[in-house]
Amino acid sequence: MVKRMDLLALADFNLVARHGGFGRAARAAGRSKATLSRRVAELEASLDLRLFERGTRVLKLTEEGRALHERTGALLAELDETAAAIASGGAKPRGQLRISAPLLFSQVAMGKLAAEFALKHPDVRLEVSTEDRAVDIPAAADGVGGGVEKLPRKFGSSSSGISNCTPSSKALSRSMSARVSGFPLPRR
Repeated sequence: MVKRMDLLALADFNLVARHGGFGRAARAAGRSKATLSRRVAELEASLDLRLFERGTRVLKLTEEGRALHERTGALLAELDETAAAIASGGAKPRGQLRISAPLLFSQVAMGKLAAEFALKHPDVRLEVSTEDRAVDIPAAADGVGGGVEKLPRKFGSSSSGISNCTPSSKALSRSMSARVSGFPLPRR
């Protein structure tokens, strides 16, 4: 019966197997050769089998070692990718973002802001609709940026109920206005 397998020892084993030796693996990982050797020996002891055939100059995987490396190498790589994705804040934004903005703001600033956004988030398709009308902020404060409402028919929307995100707070308008120096938004 197999005891719990130490994932760090398993990762060290895979590192040594991938690099073909303790010395090369130690140099690649920036760790000591003795530590890697000890960790692999601990893994072999816990599994009660040899994973490497050790010679004076040659280190070769045993049949069991090769099977373990083939079955666990991809799993450990996926764990590393998952940890990296979580550490970087998760998946990249993607999909479609619809924004409704006042006409003047769109003419003055939206082009630059949309271009910067598109460069930062290439997997997001940005759709901007412009019109000058007042938005009832408290009644519409449900979506991203505040208000959510149906797209106006004149912009080609269907009756499918697609929502449109609108800047819906004075703070948001001011922060966007501050980014466009010299072009403050008109106050209503």
